[in-house]
Amino acid sequence: MKKYEENALKSTLFFGSCISPLSASFTPLRALDPTLVGQLKETLPVALFEKLNGSLSIDQDQLKFAEYKVRVLEEKLRLIRIEKYGPGSEKLSDAHGAFGIGAGG
Repeated sequence: MKKYEENALKSTLFFGSCISPLSASFTPLRALDPTLVGQLKETLPVALFEKLNGSLSIDQDQLKFAEYKVRVLEEKLRLIRIEKYGPGSEKLSDAHGAFGIGAGG
């Protein structure tokens, strides 16, 4: 398990939600273009390339973690809506759900 997934899992446990597969499908980030990385490696001084590459790696990990947290929070919101409004609430738009419109509440 990657570090961002472990952190998201810890956050989820901290907030007291149950751990179960998330309902929405998730498309992971694209990997960096290997051709571009190769060109940068050839063009930049070694120290600069290492620093840039390390920074990009950290940024990608932080973005993955943020996306995972968003997914967890969206799932928690979905479950709250189902509990409050029933299974039909999944058919409501986000705008309806945000204002409690259209589902007897």
